[in-house]
Amino acid sequence: MPMQIPQPVWQSRSLGPALALVAAALLCYANSLHNGFVFDDSAYVGSPPIQQFAAGRLLFENWLNLNLYRPLALLSIALDHHLYGTVPFGYHLTNLLLHIANSLLFHRLGLRLLARPAAALAAALLYSVHPLQTEVVNWVSARGDLLLGLFLLSGLLCHCRGAPQSSPRHWRILAGGCFAAALLAKESGVMWIGMVWWWDCCPRGRLEGIWGFSLRWLRRHWGYLLVLGLWLLLRGAVLSTGEPSARPVSANFLAGTPLTQRLLTLGSIFLRYLVLLVFPMRLCADYSYNSIPLVASPLDPWFLSGLGIALLLAGLPLYLSSPALAFAAGLFWLGLLPVANLFFLAPSAMAERYLYLALPALCLGLGLALDSWLERPPAQRRAGLAVLLVALLCCGARTIQRNLDWRSDRTLFTAVLALYPGNARAHENLGFAAYQGGQPSEAIAQYKMALAIRPQNVRVHCDLGIIYSQLDRLDEATAAFRAALRLNPNHAHSYYGLGLVHHKLGQFQTAIHYYQEALRLAPDHRDAAQGLASLKRR
Repeated sequence: MPMQIPQPVWQSRSLGPALALVAAALLCYANSLHNGFVFDDSAYVGSPPIQQFAAGRLLFENWLNLNLYRPLALLSIALDHHLYGTVPFGYHLTNLLLHIANSLLFHRLGLRLLARPAAALAAALLYSVHPLQTEVVNWVSARGDLLLGLFLLSGLLCHCRGAPQSSPRHWRILAGGCFAAALLAKESGVMWIGMVWWWDCCPRGRLEGIWGFSLRWLRRHWGYLLVLGLWLLLRGAVLSTGEPSARPVSANFLAGTPLTQRLLTLGSIFLRYLVLLVFPMRLCADYSYNSIPLVASPLDPWFLSGLGIALLLAGLPLYLSSPALAFAAGLFWLGLLPVANLFFLAPSAMAERYLYLALPALCLGLGLALDSWLERPPAQRRAGLAVLLVALLCCGARTIQRNLDWRSDRTLFTAVLALYPGNARAHENLGFAAYQGGQPSEAIAQYKMALAIRPQNVRVHCDLGIIYSQLDRLDEATAAFRAALRLNPNHAHSYYGLGLVHHKLGQFQTAIHYYQEALRLAPDHRDAAQGLASLKRR
């Protein structure tokens, strides 16, 4: 496996490939810059700590009680808000620049792993224009994934520079700093320590003595373990400050399913991931409730196919006679395992952004195949390069087309329903988009369809109550808020809604009671505070 340290860009011929990568990314994502905020973006941009650039709160508070610790992603979005306000263009520009940086870093990694610069460029081009990247690049809320990729790749390259015994120590310090930044960007950064260990392990070409090698490796790189330990302590301390009753219900449809059924469904999800990697046509921003059927039988073809391919791919990391192939295969599993729902439930059962760290393995596999193909006779080489060019052009065209789906909530979730008409979250988000667009009747219809699919959704009951209240359909509003509170007796916004209803009915003491209850559960609930203040001034 080539392990030479690349020359600086001004001393090598890498400026041309770098420009090609930048041009490809700009061409494929130029139309994403005019997209709006979608999905959870408004929750980020509208958050007071982000609007105020309150770095201390973003670092040391359990943001929105989500039980996720990603302060670097939040600080990045806060910086965008400081620079651009609420203009989406600037946020999308930051995402695109981060994606370009990751493509360039991945190219540098390819130059270390692959025998030919042309193969490294092809792998990086596929990484840059692959349609699976559209979710991460178009969605501001996925900033953590982009930052994670940036620091994982930077840290790996720094580790490579510091691996030889004679290398200056500062490379290992920089690598540890990148590891810390990756952890603060997204929890999946924990896989970095496994990635750099596997990088050092693959050139050995054998499994014998791996335990002794690993112990020596850990003694030499004890600083990485120190970073991991400090992060675990910090994360645990911050997340312990959250209010459990205020945490949203998991959107992972595997939550609450029997363990056997969950494991069977994971085989189906794995096969769907592989299809998206190789044939990224049916892209979807949400795979939640009723999009993917739960697998009930071990004879299900989706499960059997997924399990068979998984067992085949599981052996590739052991193919140590080809260190580059072994590393790529190991990278695939390291990227997928943190979000595979195997050891713990991820926020979603399936998401295209979860392949952000597994996609590089496919791209490196393409580079390895091209390395081998370029040894063939000239006619075969030309035919192979023509196929590669067509594949890259098709990927680029699909990416440009897919960006259009991310223009707004309406276009995004209409695209979801075109693939999965039974997706409850898509109906919910279309209802919210209709409400914001001044179409309450359409919003009510969409919310009712969402509840028909998933009647236990507290938020939809509450949102429906808010619309009924604004339309002065107060009996229906009361019923909706009470339905939400039956499902979650600690739902502050539903108490606020009941306060609003009784306020309109002139039942002021009852309204005060509900406003106070909302503030007890959510002390920073501004609407409840304003409603209570207006009544106390009477």
